[in-house]
Amino acid sequence: LHFFAGRGKRKKYLAQRCPGTKITVIGLHRDYVSNFGEKGYQFERLLTNQDMYGFHQLEVHEHLRLLRIAGFNVLVAGEVDAVDSDGKAVEFKAQKKINYQQVFLQMVSNSARVLLYPATQPRVTAIDKLSLQEIASTLGAAYLEKVSARIACAFEEASKLLIDAPNDCDQTWNILHQDDGTLSLQPADPKVALLPPKEVVRALLQASRSEEKNTGAAAIYLLRLCRMCI
Repeated sequence: LHFFAGRGKRKKYLAQRCPGTKITVIGLHRDYVSNFGEKGYQFERLLTNQDMYGFHQLEVHEHLRLLRIAGFNVLVAGEVDAVDSDGKAVEFKAQKKINYQQVFLQMVSNSARVLLYPATQPRVTAIDKLSLQEIASTLGAAYLEKVSARIACAFEEASKLLIDAPNDCDQTWNILHQDDGTLSLQPADPKVALLPPKEVVRALLQASRSEEKNTGAAAIYLLRLCRMCI
């Protein structure tokens, strides 16, 4: 959502059509090395009752939610830092100065209802928290309406670009922000893909539909495939 709101332009997002369906998969191309000694990871270990200077758990947890954006059903997979005693997602930020616009869209994506961040720095002696509603109030109704309209327009524009693009399900596209604020598509490196080869995807989706007889289950299964390939 942050990308489609016109932010995060330096990050590379990819798009690929799912063969045999009307589904388009969009994902962040993650080409970086994680340093688990950074303060963000240390802060996460501190709040989840782990050794702050110990080994970082390598499991990644994501929350799936279905959003309706500009007439599209959008199944969003958002990484979750932790869950509370009710099993609800919680977002962590290690910096005291919060980018409310970015955090709000991130929390909408992963369904986090609370943000935890340091009340003091550089030494963390207390933790502050903000609810999603409090962050929304800080941003104001005018901003929320503006960013909602911007995201809706971006989804419509991206959909039209992908419909007009050559119908090759093995082709992965870079989604790019232009200087005039519009979006464009550029063929991605052939070695980069969001999905396995189309023959494999068709076989797996057919098996999933035969067993589940539920296109929603097939879409969730497809997201699991994406996580293995990206």
